[in-house]
Amino acid sequence: MTYPPRAPHRPHSRQQEPSPQAASPQPASPQQKQGSPQRSNWWLGLVALLPIACCGLPVLLAAGVSVGAGAVLGGITGVLLLLLSVVLVVVAVRRTRAARCGTGAGSDTDRSC
Repeated sequence: MTYPPRAPHRPHSRQQEPSPQAASPQPASPQQKQGSPQRSNWWLGLVALLPIACCGLPVLLAAGVSVGAGAVLGGITGVLLLLLSVVLVVVAVRRTRAARCGTGAGSDTDRSC
């Protein structure tokens, strides 16, 4: 079995190194010279977005609708509870005054009842 010859070692002194101007650039490949259009893979990004659009988006929309409905129902329930508590306080105050003063027993000048 034979091996190819080794590459020559780099010179150690700066005087033996070739200057950058002497080195000629490598010619470009024929494909690069002709300017062949490169294929774009933008459609792969769309394929990656497909599971998000099919699975994630409906879940987010459903969560948003349920949160919105919960906020509306919670607001309505809160208002109803507030009105109910006001009605109960008014009824309790009137019953207390009626029990303390009696029904029709007080005079018209007595404003405490």
